[in-house]
Amino acid sequence: MAADALMVQADPSLDAAYPPLGSYAVIGDTATLALISQAGSIDWLCLPNIDDAACLGRLLDHHRGGHFTVAPPRFRSVERTYRDHTAILESRYETGEGVVTVTDLMAIPDRHGLGPERWLIRRIRAERGTPTIRFTYAPRPENGKTVPQWRDGATGVWRWRTGKRALTLLSDVPGAPSADGTVEGECRLEEGEERQLRLAFTSHDVLALPGTKSVTPAIERTERFWRAYASRSTYRGPYRDAVAHSATMIRLLTFSLSGAILAAGTTSLPEAPGGTRNWDYRYCWLRDASFLIRAYLGLGYHDEAQAFFTWIMHATRLTAPELRPCYSGYGRTDIKERRIDRFEGYRGAGPVRDGNGAVSQRQLDVYGSVLQAALLFAEAGGRLERSEQRRLRRFAQVAREQWTLPDKGIWEMRGPPRHYTYGKAMCWSALTAYTALVRRGTIRDDPAPYEAEADRIRGAVFRHGWSEERQAFTGAFGADFLDASLLLLPRFGIFEADDPRMVSTRQAIDAELRRGPHLRRYARGVDGGGEPEGTFWACGFWAVEGLARAGEHEEARSRFEALLADVPPTGIISEERDPDTGALLGNLPQAFSHAALINAALAIEEASS
Repeated sequence: MAADALMVQADPSLDAAYPPLGSYAVIGDTATLALISQAGSIDWLCLPNIDDAACLGRLLDHHRGGHFTVAPPRFRSVERTYRDHTAILESRYETGEGVVTVTDLMAIPDRHGLGPERWLIRRIRAERGTPTIRFTYAPRPENGKTVPQWRDGATGVWRWRTGKRALTLLSDVPGAPSADGTVEGECRLEEGEERQLRLAFTSHDVLALPGTKSVTPAIERTERFWRAYASRSTYRGPYRDAVAHSATMIRLLTFSLSGAILAAGTTSLPEAPGGTRNWDYRYCWLRDASFLIRAYLGLGYHDEAQAFFTWIMHATRLTAPELRPCYSGYGRTDIKERRIDRFEGYRGAGPVRDGNGAVSQRQLDVYGSVLQAALLFAEAGGRLERSEQRRLRRFAQVAREQWTLPDKGIWEMRGPPRHYTYGKAMCWSALTAYTALVRRGTIRDDPAPYEAEADRIRGAVFRHGWSEERQAFTGAFGADFLDASLLLLPRFGIFEADDPRMVSTRQAIDAELRRGPHLRRYARGVDGGGEPEGTFWACGFWAVEGLARAGEHEEARSRFEALLADVPPTGIISEERDPDTGALLGNLPQAFSHAALINAALAIEEASS
């Protein structure tokens, strides 16, 4: 996993234009993040925040996207490691001239000092010999719309400014700009010598630059932040490295300016090679709420769980009593989906999208997710304000009144709304979570009407969601397709994991959707599209959780370890995986996938205790 060293032999056949997604590492400052290839190229960075326009976007267009590369001009191999339990990446390049290490991080802001809003640091050190280092700085702000024209300034300082926004590179590696808006430079280092490049962004009138002093204090401050975060984890199970790294990925996606947890750090990475199902996931999906709060609380991260729940209550106040599927990091729902036609897409797979039209859909499962999150929060000692209690009551009322309506489902399938079984079960979950809050005295209300409606929902799921022919619960009432989301039914308690109906459902899903330890969400063509369906990382972990809950401990561990073996050495998990090649598919890092890994590990630990 990510805490261990990874040796990667330089592969001349690697597609230099679009490296495999699994080869990227990620750094970030909990407001935005950057993806770095094994060749030292930052190919994705949105500024100032994760859902803003890309400044470095070569991930989605090799020619127009922009990048920032720091690496030897030629290297034999690269060994990449994260400093233990941090988001600080160290890349050790071996060349014919010697060995050089590049340390990459996004500095956690100094809350007591004046500095740039975003500060990306690339520190270079010659470990052995006299290696050459080269950098290429080619930002293309505003999603590739702008090619900077550099003005003469101080030595080693290049600044692009528009309005109140300024992007400044400070470098003590000598370089020079070219007419095409690129700055390039290189130098030979003596053994033990250090150089540094710092990319600073601000949207204020006055840019407070960090000056020419050492970056060591910023690196130490950032390392302290991540180590302090890791040290608060209460997980002591056998999968500590995997769990700790997934917790770091979720923290990178926890937008510190509000407390929201965003679904992913990228947009428009295709769910199938060359496909068109390319969506913008840089928003918070409420379907993830209970999964993420369960993961945070299960690891002992009560502050982060509270911040996320508080954000949910704040963000939903304007849409109450109804919930939208997704919200921006600041709680907005005016998320307009549009195409960025100037980008060709990853490996030419367009369209590239900004925004997500799913915001206007009806997805009934979100009511269960939010009310389950509230119950988890309350059981962990959290207190609900009166306004939050009233809002949760209204959400429960909507679930009680609207569960009979068709919706778009957890997977947001194409075509008309349907009566998805998972959505109905999550409405049951919403009502049972709400009545649990009432019965424990957290909310004052009469639980009887909600309990009665929950019984009706459970009866409907049993009558209309069960297929005698398939001996399984199916994806929608009266349908015959299987849906891996139904593996989650035991987690919410509507059926026990060892219930014969759940056992046969799990067996049917394995028989039809399983590839090794991985699972597809559903069979090809079910969603109305003709593109192939990759395996979905979260579904594989949900199967592990179900096995653990059913008492099949050895099988749960075996499948979990097989899944971990397929996680890329950088430790980043995307949405899906190509079942034939093992390539990552979809946006990354994916909070849903990392939360599923953590919850599966917690389920194994709980079942073993």
